[in-house]
Amino acid sequence: MLNSARVRRPLFSPLRLSLLLITVAVALLGASIILLALVPPTPFPIPLHATLAIGVDQSGEYAKLFLTPLTGLIILVVNTLLAFTVGRNERWLAVILLGLTLFYQLLVFAAAVTLVRLNL
Repeated sequence: MLNSARVRRPLFSPLRLSLLLITVAVALLGASIILLALVPPTPFPIPLHATLAIGVDQSGEYAKLFLTPLTGLIILVVNTLLAFTVGRNERWLAVILLGLTLFYQLLVFAAAVTLVRLNL
């Protein structure tokens, strides 16, 4: 007679989880490295945000450039912890959290590239 108890698989295989975390880390570190390498420090206010309709609408200190990658790091840590906490019971929610984390990190990378273009 077959055992009717379901065997719970882990949320992600080690390879998939490693690939996801490596991709997120590369996007986050890439954003920081791009900002460090291509935007020279200056004592003057620099553009931090721009829109097509208005142009530059927010400027500030050089250090504020790194708030975007810092936000990405905070979201990475919080969403990963939440995914592994709720992933025991709600696998779909954990997958959505980790997928959104990856998507947000790619947006952070795009924002860093845009900030470089504004400041060159």
